[in-house]
Amino acid sequence: MKKILVPSDFSEQSLNAFKFAIELAVRAKSQIHLLHVIELPVLYDTTLMPALSFEKEYLEDAAGLAKKTFTRMISKANKDLKISWSVGYGNPTSVILQELKAGKFDLIAMGTKGATGLKEYFVGSNTEKIVRLSGVPVISVPGQVGISSIKNLILATGFSGNQDSYITAVKKLQSFLNATLHLVYVNTPAMFRKDNESMALLNSFIKKYDLSGVKPVIVNDITEEEGVINYAMNTGKCMVAMATHGRKGLAHILTGSVAEDVVNHIKFPVYTIRLDKKK
Repeated sequence: MKKILVPSDFSEQSLNAFKFAIELAVRAKSQIHLLHVIELPVLYDTTLMPALSFEKEYLEDAAGLAKKTFTRMISKANKDLKISWSVGYGNPTSVILQELKAGKFDLIAMGTKGATGLKEYFVGSNTEKIVRLSGVPVISVPGQVGISSIKNLILATGFSGNQDSYITAVKKLQSFLNATLHLVYVNTPAMFRKDNESMALLNSFIKKYDLSGVKPVIVNDITEEEGVINYAMNTGKCMVAMATHGRKGLAHILTGSVAEDVVNHIKFPVYTIRLDKKK
């Protein structure tokens, strides 16, 4: 966790993510890099206002505003932190992923305000897209929350896939947060198991990965997403850790991702890792 990328559109949500990243960086002795992406406007040339001239002026003004805003943000941060910034141009998701690869970051911290309805299924929030596509862990920050307030780490699992690297990362996170680990299995009507079967799987999982400070939990709910969110709400003072398979295109629309759905709707920070991550 030595280099943290914090995309910022200067919204309240992204400022919350920056504050979260500052506390994280202080504790982990990390560097922070702020990134603002300026989306290029679609313009048509006219005799009154040539498009190229207008676009140049727009980009210069936007970059100047970003510089002033970043300077003000950094001036209010911990003076001992190393914080850099840059401005990118184009599609936010593409630019963030390019910066991620070029800068060799260990973690992304992003604010999120979620997406609902058709927007959720066909567009999705920028944070949801990064969760799906990032080759490094992502912490999605939905509101004002401090690292020191997190006492519980909720690990939601379905027992499937190779989770060795994922669980290793979660154990390090648990130690970093000094949190109680809640190993949660959500029992749904579609994937029903008897409680004794589920508990046996949870205990086997704990033994396999040598988990400590852990509380095995069975949650019964309509969907996995609702089970995780409702348990987090009842637990409080928590962060949720989940894996995502990073599905794209039609496969994502048809099958979805529980992790991305939780990111879109939960009120607590979510730590996600792609099981098939590629840097």
